Amino acid sequence: MQPKLHTAELEAFWKDQNDKLKAHPNFIESEGDLFDSIFVFKSSKGTTRLDFSVFEQKHIKLEEPAELNLKGQIYSLSAKEYSKLFFLSGLSKRSSQGVYSIYQMVVHIFAFLNFNEIKSFSAKNIEDFHISFLTQSVNETGFFNRLSAPSYKGTYNNASIINIRNKLQIVGVTGLLNYDLTKNKFISSLDDVCKSLFNISFNQYKQGGSYNSLGLEMGQYYIDYMRQVYEGGYFYTLICRETLDMISSTFKFKTKDADSRVCNRYNRVVLDTIQGIFISNNSEKVSFSRTRNKVHIATKEMLFKQYNIHMEMVLSLSEGCIHQLVKLLGLEMRFDSVEVIRILMLQKYYPCSGQLI
Repeated sequence: MQPKLHTAELEAFWKDQNDKLKAHPNFIESEGDLFDSIFVFKSSKGTTRLDFSVFEQKHIKLEEPAELNLKGQIYSLSAKEYSKLFFLSGLSKRSSQGVYSIYQMVVHIFAFLNFNEIKSFSAKNIEDFHISFLTQSVNETGFFNRLSAPSYKGTYNNASIINIRNKLQIVGVTGLLNYDLTKNKFISSLDDVCKSLFNISFNQYKQGGSYNSLGLEMGQYYIDYMRQVYEGGYFYTLICRETLDMISSTFKFKTKDADSRVCNRYNRVVLDTIQGIFISNNSEKVSFSRTRNKVHIATKEMLFKQYNIHMEMVLSLSEGCIHQLVKLLGLEMRFDSVEVIRILMLQKYYPCSGQLI
């Protein structure tokens, strides 16, 4: 392998790719160029920002995934460089339609290979990839389950992996995408996965529809986003809510007979303690059964207690924790593996009161 030197051929290659990007009618050049981490495209609905710095994240990055051959001189490509060339090879010359689909596809390819510790994308692992892509999404923190499958039109149709691989080969890029993966094998495996996951054929999945779970892209993205928000905030919200209920019951400032000003005063103490901005009152009488300082101390202790009570229960259903457990057990990152672990977690931490027959 030759070291990456800035030869005239290499500089000319990247300049040509940069000119290709800047020539796109919907690319906003004022926001950057090929050598920046952010690509910004305009459309009738606004702008789309694509952040290629994610390819430096631990769960996505691959070391020297491909090579660039320029007149017999071989140069190694970083994950970030390859992903940009992949994106350019799939980009339409006349519109920005599908720019996010291409970006989403290459992110998922890298994350999938990274998680499974595979160096290349081939016919051997294409079925596992389809399962992963149709049931999971990837962001800057890792994998999370989709609540509905993405539509064919909004993903595969805009980001044809086989066509992109062939275009990359033309410009001298090889590696990562194996040539044993043909279009027929790609579609055949996708057909098998559609039948096993959704009980529909590839043609039915491809046709989709204007009003079903496969076609409602915006609804799917919104639901997936809100799921992340829920998972990110539920644990601490639960702790705070349980603590507030316990403290108000202990100090009796949330009853029907309690004065509203008293409730507001001590609720503020609890909230200030949670936020870490509570200021103690040294002039309070210690002999009183209920003071601001006593409520503050009790709140801190209760927060710690509730954290310990609920931590394992909440984290047991975390997508990240389940994925790590699947990997730790040496299982393949498949939809059924994830769901088996989830069921076991439910049985352990949320056991059913009745018996299954």
